[in-house]
Amino acid sequence: SEDEIALKFNSKVEKFLSNLIGIDLDRLELTCMQVGLNELRNKIAELKRTKIRFLENEKIALEIFGESFKNALSPSFEMVFDSNLVFFGENYLGMKLGVNFEGKEAKMLCAGSIYNDYERFLNNLKEAA
Repeated sequence: SEDEIALKFNSKVEKFLSNLIGIDLDRLELTCMQVGLNELRNKIAELKRTKIRFLENEKIALEIFGESFKNALSPSFEMVFDSNLVFFGENYLGMKLGVNFEGKEAKMLCAGSIYNDYERFLNNLKEAA
């Protein structure tokens, strides 16, 4: 079955959303944040949360992100990535990679120490796939 989100009917919201037909979910979520459509934004976040397949090393995420740890575990966290490589503080980096998971296009987010061997990590993933 396809994923769907149901909202209480509101003619203004219907008119607004009819102008956004065809945009991707990430852009819709961002637009909802910008215009204050919190009900839809929350439901998009909930839908994205159901799509998270793996979440590892929460202790490392706490070390990297400190007070903003909760944001790092949010499905909307990928919006922090304005490019495929971002740096967090002096010692950590994050990568956003397009992957094929179970025959579907997906995004993989990785974060860790700048001293990790990411080339080896990615080669190991490639070999395992």
